[in-house]
Amino acid sequence: GATNTTGIFTALTTGTYSVSANNAIGCSFTVNNINVTDGPALTGNATTNTTTCPGATDGTITITAATPGTYTYVLNPGGATNTTGIFTALAAGTYSVMASNAIGCSFTVDNINVTDGTGPTGNATTNTTTCPGATDGTITITAATPGTYTYVLNPGGATNTTGIFTALAAGTYSVMASNAIGCSFTVDNINVTDGTGPTGNATTNTTTCPGATDGTITVTTASPGAYTYVLTPGGATNTTGIFTALTTGTYSVSANNAIGCSFTVNNINVT
Repeated sequence: GATNTTGIFTALTTGTYSVSANNAIGCSFTVNNINVTDGPALTGNATTNTTTCPGATDGTITITAATPGTYTYVLNPGGATNTTGIFTALAAGTYSVMASNAIGCSFTVDNINVTDGTGPTGNATTNTTTCPGATDGTITITAATPGTYTYVLNPGGATNTTGIFTALAAGTYSVMASNAIGCSFTVDNINVTDGTGPTGNATTNTTTCPGATDGTITVTTASPGAYTYVLTPGGATNTTGIFTALTTGTYSVSANNAIGCSFTVNNINVT
């Protein structure tokens, strides 16, 4: 029963209509069987980004409507709503998104799969200790996936954000690295081995004559560094490795440095 003088009727649902027209002098006509049909259904599609790693919640869904316009998008499960069609901070799973506009048209994209990414990985390089018993070995972890990680060394529990662990004894270690969004990797079976340690040799000067006490021993290290030298027998100690005023005899000299490395030169004969 809507009436106007333009012959234009809007806001109609689908159906079959008739329109009668009358003028001021009583003339009229009727148009019957006017069919208003449904337009094509709205559609859209989804693109996704995986999570960074298993367990992370940084996956995304982006809905693109095939018919341009303004839509309200609703994500399920979760119920998040926006007008962009972009949903972030998602865990891996299967989702659907319904989009609707102001005039009641809508479409739904089902079976949207957000999958887990493979996650970060890393590798380790090591430096040996200087010698057996020393605690100056190192481990360096390099992440294959750039980012900021917290690294934890086991055994020991040392933690840092560089992935570099120092002052280590020889042994087998593992390092776990994790980032702020819950991604992690572990490098196992990292072997820090003992270095070969320092060595040295001795040269001597004979006494001037039998019974004199002016023989000398000079110990030279093959590995540079500061050492404390101890002469046996006698117990004399110095940091030069040069022992003087010696009688003829057989001696040994042990050398030790600050990190616990040592060597001994035996059977040094002063004649």
